[in-house]
Amino acid sequence: MTGVVQGVGFRPFVHGLARSLELDGFVLNDGGGVIVEAEGDPARLDRFAAALSQEAPSLAWVASVETEAVPPLGKTGFAIEASRSEGGAAAIPADVATCD
Repeated sequence: MTGVVQGVGFRPFVHGLARSLELDGFVLNDGGGVIVEAEGDPARLDRFAAALSQEAPSLAWVASVETEAVPPLGKTGFAIEASRSEGGAAAIPADVATCD
């Protein structure tokens, strides 16, 4: 996912959304944006994918969402994982404090 998705509370938003839909997986920042892997009921995954851009935090702007089917990891619960420095240069809005 690319756009203004770092430094705007996007990972906690994704975490809360996934938990409300009873999905398993994780979210993390990387150098290009945000990576989300989610598994669960297909209808809930569709709702989740739509909500990522339609219900994003007010400071966020989702430019693109790329989806790819991957084998389930069998995770239990949904976690915010440590950021990775791989990839490009993600957009972070000016004058917005970032989380640790």
